[in-house]
Amino acid sequence: MAKEIKKEWQKYLLNENKEYTTEELTENFKKAVDYLFSKHVRLSSDMLVNPQRASEQYHLSEQDRAVYLGKFHHAGYAVNDSEKMVEVMDVLYHVLNISKDEAGEFTLYITENHMTLTDAIEKRYGVSMDDVSQYIEMVLTPYADYAMKMAIRTGKELLSILSEVFSESEV
Repeated sequence: MAKEIKKEWQKYLLNENKEYTTEELTENFKKAVDYLFSKHVRLSSDMLVNPQRASEQYHLSEQDRAVYLGKFHHAGYAVNDSEKMVEVMDVLYHVLNISKDEAGEFTLYITENHMTLTDAIEKRYGVSMDDVSQYIEMVLTPYADYAMKMAIRTGKELLSILSEVFSESEV
């Protein structure tokens, strides 16, 4: 079953029937990525080409965890609650393009307002994590795939040129 593309995303879609120049592809891809940046979503090239590596990036260090655990506990939260808050903060820092301090403040906001993580992100930034996942799959991944195909084609052309240039001169 095909998923429906949100109307606001349609302007960012790759036209799969068109041949793009590198410049056109770069410009359109950048606009598509900028849409997620405008929603404060953390995104890197690794997230598209090496998701396993990307899942290991942008997490709180053990030192950060200890510092924020202390801050939350000092603010009056029980140790158990503070530990859960640090976990929430780590997720916020991982998925949103915000500083550690902003993630800490947002965690306090979520806790004080008894919100779920997903509801709070959607309320503050106007995007759900499901939408982010769907956008990456339906809008950004085709750009990354097209760019890789373009790079492979260019690499093959380079090898063909080098082969022809050096075929007669190499003995």
